[in-house]
Order: sequence, then C-alpha cells, then structure tokens
Amino acid sequence: MVLALALTENKVNHERLRYALPLHPSDISHILQKLTKIGLLISEGYGRGTTYRLSSCRDSETLQDKDETLQETLQAKDETLQETLQAKDEILQGLEDVVIPKRMTRDEMIKIISKFCLEWRTAEEIAVFLHRSKRYITNEILPEMEKQLDLLYPQVRRHPNQKYRSKAVNEEHSTNGLIG
Repeated sequence: MVLALALTENKVNHERLRYALPLHPSDISHILQKLTKIGLLISEGYGRGTTYRLSSCRDSETLQDKDETLQETLQAKDETLQETLQAKDEILQGLEDVVIPKRMTRDEMIKIISKFCLEWRTAEEIAVFLHRSKRYITNEILPEMEKQLDLLYPQVRRHPNQKYRSKAVNEEHSTNGLIG
C-alpha cells in the first residue's frame, strides 16, 4: 500500500500514510524505515518534513531481492504475532471461568486483579479485562494494591510502559528456586 501510494502520488509523508493506513504511527515509521533501508524508497528532508518517493532503480533482480527480504521480515513478524496471540489465548483460557460482574466490591475486584496479573499486565489490559476505565483502575484501584502487586518500574509509578504482576507469582518463583 505504501509503495502504491508513493507511485500514484509521487511523494508521500508520514501524515498522509496515517490517514491512508489503519496502523499505529510507530508501525508506519518502521515500514518507511525498512523500505528506505532496502532501497525501495528515498527519503528527502528531516523530521516531520520528511517525504518519501520511489527510488529510480527499476532493475527487476534488485526489486525481486528486496521483495524477498521484505517478505521474510513480514513473515517473521507474523510468526511472532501468532506466538504472542497464542500465549495470550492460553492465559485467557484459564480465566474463562471468571465472570466479570457489572458491580462488585473493591475486595472482589482486587482478588480478580490478583488472579489476572499472574503475568505482567498493563493498566490498560487490566481495565479492558474488568470492563472499567483505565483512569479508574490507575487512580483508584492499583494504588490500593501496591502491597499485592510488583511494578515493572518501581521507581517511576506513572511510567508509560508500567506493568503489574501479582507478588504471589514472584514469591512462588523464589520458593521454587530454593527447593530446586
């Protein structure tokens, strides 16, 4: 799609692709970088003003090699995505018996979060699982659970990539290490 737009419009930029593709802006950046790196696109300018155009090489062997490289990269990313989705499905299968009621006490919610956070989870994942807003989970519930949850970034509580895991999991790992 990126190459088709570059061909039809002669030049494309990141903003144009954001409106044309249903992808996250960082994914669009990675695609543009990869296409530039393998020589299919030429970048002109810097920062927000960068535009991309098709390279002038029309050698079919070169294009075929670059296409194969791009296909291998996409296949590797697809395999990684499939593995991640399969792992998430396995985790969620264990939680299928948990029915999330519309109304529940904070204690019930804390118990459910403790079970759900056997693996590292973001506040967004917890909120989606509980059918609550991220703001509510982040501001009201997670601060109450600081003794029950480990933080991936304990020094920075509001880290943008903060994840939470039940301390019970951490204790099991340390106990298993002592027994073995």
